[in-house]
Amino acid sequence: MTVHKFLTTKSVFRDVTTPDGTVTNRNPWFKDSKTWPTYMYFAVAAISTILNFSVLVGYLRGNIKSANKSAYISATFTWIVMLGNLIVWIVAAALYRAEKATDDLWGWACSEGAKRIQKEFADQIDFNQSCNVQSGSWYIGVAQVIVAAVTVFTYYLVLRRKGTKKKLNKRMSQMQGQYPTNY
Repeated sequence: MTVHKFLTTKSVFRDVTTPDGTVTNRNPWFKDSKTWPTYMYFAVAAISTILNFSVLVGYLRGNIKSANKSAYISATFTWIVMLGNLIVWIVAAALYRAEKATDDLWGWACSEGAKRIQKEFADQIDFNQSCNVQSGSWYIGVAQVIVAAVTVFTYYLVLRRKGTKKKLNKRMSQMQGQYPTNY
């Protein structure tokens, strides 16, 4: 929504009265807006969605035999995807938040300057709604980081448990017959 609103309204100019009484012809955005944080965050979300969708399609189209044959490759790929997802979302959320200032789309939409010119651009953009959407996007990104971290940690615990069970079964099979079982 933010990228679309920016692209459709950046060339809309209106006369705006400044606090000192002068009239300025301007668009609704900060002059020379810093757009890369918004584009980067949008790209990360879009790529993440496409990758997750492709995994779903792969599971729906694949069969169990071929999945079992490629368990090692799948496990390695899963680790790479999970760790990559975690790292990418940490970096994206951190950069998106760190770059929030009055000269980027999120910071500007939430600024006092945007509130002052809202009346002139009310038919084009609702800055309060744009601020809420971008703030919500950031919180969703933070939630994505938390979920990815919990997933990686859970997967680590599962693999650790599997290894422990394997060692225990090996020891139990080595001890078989050493102790009487009929008391």
